[in-house]
Amino acid sequence: MTIKKTLIQSINTLEDANIPNPELDARILVKHVTGFSEAELIKNMNQLIPTRLNRRIDILVARRAQNEPIAYILVKKEFFGFNFMVNKNVLVPRPESEWLVEQSLEYLKNHKSKLKTVLDMGTGSGCLIISIMRQLKEEKSKLEIKALATDNSPEALKVAQQNAKNNGTLNIEFIESDLLKNIDENIKFDLIMANLPYVPADGADKSTEFEPKEAIFAADNGTEIIKKFLTEAKNHLKDMDSLILIELDPRNADDLAKFAKKTGYKADLMEDLAGKKRYLKTAL
Repeated sequence: MTIKKTLIQSINTLEDANIPNPELDARILVKHVTGFSEAELIKNMNQLIPTRLNRRIDILVARRAQNEPIAYILVKKEFFGFNFMVNKNVLVPRPESEWLVEQSLEYLKNHKSKLKTVLDMGTGSGCLIISIMRQLKEEKSKLEIKALATDNSPEALKVAQQNAKNNGTLNIEFIESDLLKNIDENIKFDLIMANLPYVPADGADKSTEFEPKEAIFAADNGTEIIKKFLTEAKNHLKDMDSLILIELDPRNADDLAKFAKKTGYKADLMEDLAGKKRYLKTAL
């Protein structure tokens, strides 16, 4: 079968399964198996594909047709311009989370403290803290950063540690911890990023069925874990200039902002590119 016929067949399979962007996904999977770039794919449309590769494409397309994320099928995902290994022990990094990296970099470059201590709470694949440290390395920054990352899943931490190795950011300390439980109470942070479970329990859909549920959903309309974190985090901030950045579900953003203020923080909600309340910036 030619590449063109294989591609058409793959697109039809994904269309029949109501997969969004079936042509894009089909092209990604065909390129992954053949090793072709987009330009090479177009150039070789009439080339015959070996039977073993056709079978491999069919298997991957069938997985995608069952709503399995492309990132899990490829075992990788690009985030902030860097590549990360992902599997079913971690969430697939989302583009909207790049805001946390952008804001963190801006804060670190403008903050007056010489040695900056940073915590990535609920690190998952490690994409946030690794992107920050990798970007600073690419820029040959002279900033002194003490970086810690925590997760309550040992399987997730293995993924994060491998990603740190793959990205050449070995100066990150990874700690297994339920929120701040295993963090030394004497350690104070300039910056804490938190991408914790925030989706209401009734918010499940097909797009998340393959991802670890414990990293997505939370009780109390999705606010329980973040509220607990905000309560604990006050004692771990270094000073009045310290900052906490949290990603939220727009459905509970107002509730969490009110809770933060009630808990003693200054709190501002920030919108994503779609105009939805997606992030919370808090300080003492």
